[in-house]
Amino acid sequence: MKLDLSKHRFNIGSFGRQSGKTTWGIKKSFWKPISETIPFGVYWYILQTHSAAEVAFDRFDRMIFPYRHEVLKRKPHETHKMFHLIGDKYVWFKSGENYEDLRSETLNGCIIDEYSLQDPKLWPMIVRPMLAKTKGWCDFLSTPKGFDHFYDLSEFAKNDKTGEWAVFFAPSTEAWWWTPEEIASAKATMTPEEFRQEILAEFINLFTGKVYTFSRENLSETNPFSGDGSKFHPYIPILVGLDFNVNPMVWELGQQRVNNFFWGDEIYVRNTNTMECAKILVEKYLSYKKLGHKSQPNIILCGDPAGNARNTKATESDYAIIVGALRAAGITYEDRTPKDHPPVKDRVNTVNAHFKAADGGVHCIIHPDCKKLIYDLERVSWKEGEHLLLDKSNPDLTHASDAIGYPIATLSPLHGAHEVGRLMMLRR
Repeated sequence: MKLDLSKHRFNIGSFGRQSGKTTWGIKKSFWKPISETIPFGVYWYILQTHSAAEVAFDRFDRMIFPYRHEVLKRKPHETHKMFHLIGDKYVWFKSGENYEDLRSETLNGCIIDEYSLQDPKLWPMIVRPMLAKTKGWCDFLSTPKGFDHFYDLSEFAKNDKTGEWAVFFAPSTEAWWWTPEEIASAKATMTPEEFRQEILAEFINLFTGKVYTFSRENLSETNPFSGDGSKFHPYIPILVGLDFNVNPMVWELGQQRVNNFFWGDEIYVRNTNTMECAKILVEKYLSYKKLGHKSQPNIILCGDPAGNARNTKATESDYAIIVGALRAAGITYEDRTPKDHPPVKDRVNTVNAHFKAADGGVHCIIHPDCKKLIYDLERVSWKEGEHLLLDKSNPDLTHASDAIGYPIATLSPLHGAHEVGRLMMLRR
């Protein structure tokens, strides 16, 4: 890796996910201190949380274990997460959570890991002044997270004229364990933009402008699960995605097979309540039943977790009202609503990955009859000046897309690119 050979004082490493970023940092936090010909030195490895610092401390300990007696002057200090190496070099593992508490040492070197997740003030206000006396060095390691302070620092380094700074890119695909099969698997469960950021380590902004990657490629009058041209397959339950906004209230009706979704009908009512929409749902299902729908259960509910709570205007939760209406009509059901709201970022990324995955696969089809859903997907945008917030200035928007977002994120979450890897050290 070119970063290993850098002679620059300040190095920025933009790494893809699971590409060996922290492993590289842990190795440098060992060989760099013991190779410096100074009589005494203090070095910090700063992680984003205390628990992450503990993990890195343990990994460092395991790395040097085979030759601990050769490189340690005394037993590691587990409470302070510190190693006293030969040559009176001290390596500390710190957390940037309470960065103001770090105002203490004079440092000879520092590695700031997961820099995008650290407070932007950590470097200029805390670490940089601590390196002045010794003319110490610092490395910044992170996976890009859009145009944030890590991006700003990278751009500063690119334009630096002093020769102190350098920028390096290490996409995940450079690591030997990212085989062609693993890359193809990741592409199948990620949007092209997410793949570029998380795997290729590119600086792109996933969270500005239009939210959803929905296109005409996702439209079809034919249910891909139904071979006879019918809107709903008779032996697959009707999946109901629910948003409980009062004006409008939007429920989307579809079907799921493995990780594929089809949305074929919707309930969209203004100035309404859950009871009224539950009656409409019952009427719609009974019409499907007349056409031969006979799955068990008949309906799967999956929507806004907030609907499970009672409010001041009702003695029953929204889901209790729906379940009561279904039972009264003899309609069987299963409630797959999550207990907690999925993060907006995860929900949007999951929906977009189903609209079109990085490998080109399309896993979400919408019937043209779902006019409100299509209208919503084409117009929902990110809130200007805010991070990860949907623009809700138009009261008609976000409800239909939220209605399909809950079941897609809950029943078919993304996997593969975010799995935790293992470190294996070999000694020659």
